[in-house]
Amino acid sequence: MQAMYKAAMPGIRIANIMLLALLLHACGFHLRGSGPGALAVSSVHVDAGGARKLGEEVSAQLSGLGVALPATADAAEVVLKLGNERQERKVLTVSAQTGKVEEYELILSATMTVLDAEGNILSKNQPVSARRDLTYDEAAVLGKFEEERILQEELRKQVAANVLRRLSAVAR
Repeated sequence: MQAMYKAAMPGIRIANIMLLALLLHACGFHLRGSGPGALAVSSVHVDAGGARKLGEEVSAQLSGLGVALPATADAAEVVLKLGNERQERKVLTVSAQTGKVEEYELILSATMTVLDAEGNILSKNQPVSARRDLTYDEAAVLGKFEEERILQEELRKQVAANVLRRLSAVAR
């Protein structure tokens, strides 16, 4: 009798997992970043003259969505111009006892302009930005440099995602 229950356990587990997945899907739950990602356009030319690194990230995210990235603006449905990419590091908090920096604020900002295939401006010089806090510890300087580099990459991905959301809203 006990052997029969052991044989049925994997099937019951799988059924429970599938039921849970169905319930989560039915309520609209989705993992962060895995929501609907389709754009209303099939091809976007990215002109990132003033925001090279951000342009690379936006292009990578667009190609991940299956959007064509033509080399010229003439072959694209929409032209996305990125510019004024700026990374800032501002002092956020200072120790009252030592006067040393305890926390920085990292900011990445840029502007975006969207044009349609005929060259009409759909959105002009719209600012996009993201911010993160970085705690600073003099005892772990090398680790903090690496943490700052990782946070800058995360900021770039976040700003690129913001660009795609705005592009999706404008290009409807």
